[in-house]
Amino acid sequence: MNIKINIQKKMAAQKRIFDLDIHLEADTNRLVLFGPSGAGKTLTLNSISGLLTPDAGVIAFNNHVLFDAGNGINLAARDRQIGYVFQHYALFPHLTVRENMVFGLKKGFWKRHFNDSEKINRYLDIFGLQDFARCFPKDISGGQAQRVALARALICEPKLLLLDEPFSALDPYLRNKMRKEFQSLIDRFDIPVILITHDYDDLSVFADVVAVFEDGRIKKQITDFKTNKTVVENLIAEIYTQPETNKQTQNQKQTYKNEPERSNYQKCRTLGY
Repeated sequence: MNIKINIQKKMAAQKRIFDLDIHLEADTNRLVLFGPSGAGKTLTLNSISGLLTPDAGVIAFNNHVLFDAGNGINLAARDRQIGYVFQHYALFPHLTVRENMVFGLKKGFWKRHFNDSEKINRYLDIFGLQDFARCFPKDISGGQAQRVALARALICEPKLLLLDEPFSALDPYLRNKMRKEFQSLIDRFDIPVILITHDYDDLSVFADVVAVFEDGRIKKQITDFKTNKTVVENLIAEIYTQPETNKQTQNQKQTYKNEPERSNYQKCRTLGY
């Protein structure tokens, strides 16, 4: 795939300002957005998916323009043919596994598949969910919930798959198991992937190209991760070992007038990206 992202977005919450300014172009089927929490990775993914509208810029996928502020182009999320697995899966608690899986087929481009029982049953089999089709999310395990979320994203046959920290909610053993399952399923469906993570193990499994995020910008783009692991490791060390006093940069600076000094937790909890 070819992905081009040149966007700007200003976010504000309780007197704090966060400036997203992303410039990225890559030719790869495996792009990983890596960096600490609050660096702007999810904002970028939401902009690609159409869930967030940038203030300015252009987003194009395989020469197909999804967003162009200058020319007034902003395709609705349902028309972008993009699958999205959210960090905490976002399953509907009142719907069964089967109903969750086919929810995305009800509207837009994919509506023609909604009554395709053969296809739905095939996906239940592929993801090992046939025995849980009538269960509700509260009755299944974390790994099973993750499969439901991935099946829901892929059953629509999207052109691009977005994964927002898909393994962060799992324990270490299940995380390793699900990485292998995801890799196998993604290879089987032969679909381009953009994955968010701040876990180095995810890089080792999924990354071809890595964009290292810091404070709403891309600090560095690595075009061949497997031959540049040392460069990535050094960047990670630099980001994660900055002195505590330097972690709040000018991009996220906050001034509280006539307020008592607050703890770092109190300051940071007001704005999370």
